[in-house]
Amino acid sequence: MSVLLRVASLEELEIPPNAVVVADRSLPANLLSALARPILVDAGEGLKTLASIERLAGEVLKRQASKPMTIVAVGGGSVGDAVGFLASILWRGVQLWHVPTTLLAMVDSAHGGKTAVNLGSAKNQLGTFYPAEKVILVDEILGTLPTRERQDGLFELIKGLWLGDAAALPRLEAEGGVAALGAQAFGDVSARLMELVERAVRVKQKVVEEDPFESKGIRTVLNLGHTAAHALELICGLSHGQAVGWGMLAAARVSVEQGDFSPADAARLRSHIDPLLRYNQPLNALLEEGLSAEFVAILRRDKKRIAGKLRSVLLSAAGQPYVTNTVAPADWFIALEQEHARWLGRPLRVVGAFEPERRAAAPLAIEASKSELNRAQIIAALHPYEVEVRGDSSSADVFYLRSTLGAIQSVAPEESVAVYCGEGGTTLRFLLAFAATRPGETRLYAHPGLLKRPHAPLLDALRQGGAQIDEITDARGAGFSVRGWQQAPESIEIDGRISSQFASALAMLSATGAPLELIVRSERASGNEMASRPYFTMTLEMLRRVGLNVDERDIPAGQSFRVYAGDGFERPSTLEIEPDASSAAVWAVAEYLGVPVDMSAYQAPAMQPDSGVVEILARLREASKRGDGSIRLNLQASPDLVPVIAVAASRVETEVRVEGVAHLRHKESNRIEDLVELFDAVGVEIEAMEDGIRIPAGIQRARDAEVETFGDHRMAMAALLLSAHGAAITIKKPWVVAKSYPNLWRDAAYLGWRVDAPGEG
Repeated sequence: MSVLLRVASLEELEIPPNAVVVADRSLPANLLSALARPILVDAGEGLKTLASIERLAGEVLKRQASKPMTIVAVGGGSVGDAVGFLASILWRGVQLWHVPTTLLAMVDSAHGGKTAVNLGSAKNQLGTFYPAEKVILVDEILGTLPTRERQDGLFELIKGLWLGDAAALPRLEAEGGVAALGAQAFGDVSARLMELVERAVRVKQKVVEEDPFESKGIRTVLNLGHTAAHALELICGLSHGQAVGWGMLAAARVSVEQGDFSPADAARLRSHIDPLLRYNQPLNALLEEGLSAEFVAILRRDKKRIAGKLRSVLLSAAGQPYVTNTVAPADWFIALEQEHARWLGRPLRVVGAFEPERRAAAPLAIEASKSELNRAQIIAALHPYEVEVRGDSSSADVFYLRSTLGAIQSVAPEESVAVYCGEGGTTLRFLLAFAATRPGETRLYAHPGLLKRPHAPLLDALRQGGAQIDEITDARGAGFSVRGWQQAPESIEIDGRISSQFASALAMLSATGAPLELIVRSERASGNEMASRPYFTMTLEMLRRVGLNVDERDIPAGQSFRVYAGDGFERPSTLEIEPDASSAAVWAVAEYLGVPVDMSAYQAPAMQPDSGVVEILARLREASKRGDGSIRLNLQASPDLVPVIAVAASRVETEVRVEGVAHLRHKESNRIEDLVELFDAVGVEIEAMEDGIRIPAGIQRARDAEVETFGDHRMAMAALLLSAHGAAITIKKPWVVAKSYPNLWRDAAYLGWRVDAPGEG
């Protein structure tokens, strides 16, 4: 068994004179400078090839050409695998030390006594059993890890303690629990964290000592959480730590349902795992759609199978794992579905608790605009020439459009294809128009809530253009079947008063280069113009950027837009996506409320109407400063701002009337009535009007409360802002924010909000 040592810093590490150090090139400079002439390597699967091992052996022999030799591996799992393999075969074996530099390696991979390299595309096909003489834990190294890496490593630590050290669990739960270990500054948790690391390592060492060559089956228990995790890594691209976390939750549920693990113990294990998990769009899509086939197929190929039966690791109690072959692959998928739904449904409690001196240290990196990105994806897919899209977003709307477009484009146009659109309006509506360009059937399934929103004007327009569209309901769900037109229409007409997305979906059909006249009906004379017109203007501007001309003219029924290929249509073009103004608006309002967020570097995007938040907040400041009795804000151009602007308006001595947004009743929720209910729950008075809301004069302060989000991401954003002045607000179903801003809660915590699940913090 390896000797386990612990030192405070690399400078305290006494490396023997015959040693050759191999280190991960990406380590911080201050760590590398403490090592004696290290050979620097690029960590990752590319290091674990026979060609890389041969090159590395040559470098090592240049440094030390005779025995005795000690090779010191300073890095994470891939460095440990590759260097360990080399040490085991060089001169039939030389001394090996591991200095793991990730928490994952510290508690897991450095102590198994196994090495591995890849053979072609097959992972870990060549390897040896070769335990290191010493494994050295360096406190200083953990202090340099990004928070996400520390959190991911904690899953293996938790696994180790649940496998064999139940007495350590109270220590895991002390002093802020797991959440503190994952989020607080290393110096604040270092003593507790390093103590728990050593205890988890001892558990693994004991198991490995009893079964060093995996010949007795004892080591199988180390795969707790890994049965499902390996499949999630492959399908969803989850990090190993996150995948193990979800796998442990599934194991807890199966252990209760098929064994004698108590519900109380399962709840305790969940309390250790839940705070460290992160929302993942591919995982959400996999489980929301119930796409179990690929997952089950991977488990049926699991290397732990014996006689064709999957061996699963379950728990009967903390410290009491066991192996069983009674759990079917489908059982693991069902358990994951149920645990994922439970985790998503956990309420979050938010409380504003800010340190003003952090102001200069709180700039935020805003992701690319989902509105622009989804338009860009459709334009690039339809355009016959090269269109490069620069920018990315982790929002659900962008993810679903990207994945559905990829699936549709992977088959021939005349072939049938079925996709799931999630609950994003742009995803479904843009794809309805896109599908009308395909002769084959396109089946578009969607979330029930999205199907309740109005789509009839767009469906009617596409049918008039020659597309065949039917509503469908089958075993997979509900949605629309679209068979495209035989010939693209030269003219198409749409009612623009309900949603500008209808007009945008049709206008983008011109990206093919075929000329199109789009007539958008409205009642301009009576002031009932196109809803959210700036978003349609955004669409036209993006079409211009890829070489299309747009001629606009007023007509009695509304407006006519003739879109056709221009001189630059055949040239390569680029769509540079701006930062998301809707996300930035949350923090602009937060700054207005006194939250220490630095927005000075934020440049308002030119095309996005929500950039107007800066001007709106300035008007509120001026009205309050002048002592105006009342102010009117027409937000017809930027209705998504209404929930967050309502929070700002509740903090001024001026009556504020928000007008021009009657169509908000047709959003993810009835955003006007539901906003009134949300504010009422926290004791803040606002009043619904026919086309907006009224916020009475006077500074109002939210009280502690539990609130609904009504399935609407904008409601969750408003609830967060309402807590800015110290109210403890518990938000039900908080992950509705994944639609547009999955990182909202992470960013709020970064700015100083306390964000936790009731009972966890």
